[in-house]
Amino acid sequence: MNTKALMIASPASNHGKTMITTALAANLAEYGHTITIAKCGPDYIDASYHALIPNATTLNLDPWAMSSQTLHTLLRSIPPSSSFLIVEAATGLFDGALDGTGSPAALAETFSIPIALVVDVRGMGASIAALIEGFLHHKTSLAFTGIILNRVASTRHLHILSQAIQHLPIPLLAAIPNDPTLSVPHRHLGLTMAHEHPLVLQKWKNAFPQNEDIKKCISAFKTIPPPQFSSIQIAPPLGKHIAIARDNAFLFIYPHFIQDWLKKGITLSFFSPLANETPDPHADAIFLPGGYPELHLQQLSESKLFFQALQDAAEKNIWIYGECGGFMVLGNSIINNHGQEFSMAGLLPFSTSFQNPKRTLGYRNISLLNDTPLGKKHDLYKGHEFHYTQIIHTPKLPNLFLASDALRQNPSPQGFQKNTVIGSYIHLISPS
Repeated sequence: MNTKALMIASPASNHGKTMITTALAANLAEYGHTITIAKCGPDYIDASYHALIPNATTLNLDPWAMSSQTLHTLLRSIPPSSSFLIVEAATGLFDGALDGTGSPAALAETFSIPIALVVDVRGMGASIAALIEGFLHHKTSLAFTGIILNRVASTRHLHILSQAIQHLPIPLLAAIPNDPTLSVPHRHLGLTMAHEHPLVLQKWKNAFPQNEDIKKCISAFKTIPPPQFSSIQIAPPLGKHIAIARDNAFLFIYPHFIQDWLKKGITLSFFSPLANETPDPHADAIFLPGGYPELHLQQLSESKLFFQALQDAAEKNIWIYGECGGFMVLGNSIINNHGQEFSMAGLLPFSTSFQNPKRTLGYRNISLLNDTPLGKKHDLYKGHEFHYTQIIHTPKLPNLFLASDALRQNPSPQGFQKNTVIGSYIHLISPS
């Protein structure tokens, strides 16, 4: 591995990291380079924008939920043809889990990844210098190689900002104008998904006002040391042939799961519940990932062939596993925020409701409570939970996990198991 890397980071969320990461990758790809794009932290949504880049490899690198061996294994999996690795940081550069670990800065330090600091400069003037200097001096072991200013209001605004930071030891790489057409709407989990904005890539690719900016950004990449050799189990061993739901309602699956299953010779097949498709009858496991079932409740409720296939599989003792949105679909029904109830698979006797939304968010330390295809009883995972719905009509069934927060506090049973049907709100990330 002889890859040049750069982390796109910022002081906080909503500074434009996803746009700049995707735009930079698109321009590099247009120059003929092969790109790998990684998202730091538990995020399916931003990765959907990264996947817009032709021939790009995408992955998640989570310094809290993934062991050092897992991180090294994933970095070793980057194709030798990838000449550039762009890492999009999560939230703020130094923000991590409740226990203070797992920040993008920790990932950058571990793998000697240089950092370009993106700053949303709306409403800012000369004070930007103090903000950037604080980041440069907060942890001197980090290597900052440039500044990208986002949402610059005017030529005069840029002049004020440039004068304020000209004494800093790192260069200004680019200044992105404040253009409302570059913005993408948000939903409760973050940005709306990339497929909802078919023209976004072209708009973002043109966000850099000058080709010279791209050349400056390229100069900020640095060759990083090769990761140590490692090869461990990453994805849960669900079966020898896994049928995976994949469409606009079932979007959230980490690339490293797919890569690990394929590497181990597991057969994968895909089907669309929204199209009323059924899982491959030869599959010995069915996986319903998370996503946005709430946006497609009427269509899902009418997918009778899909539901019948799930019920037939359960009767044959085929393992069926649902995460978050997929877990909700395994229940009796989903109630939207207007109180309308839509029938679902009915394989687990509970319902979920959006009527009294309450955000549940955070990393989870997870222990399996029973032997399942996810692992043996007491096997450990790390994962995350992020949802607004609540379970109603809680069933008297065995729970699937015992989960606690990042501080290993507040343990609580999570999910349910009924014979070979299992699921919970939790997204698994990696074995612990």
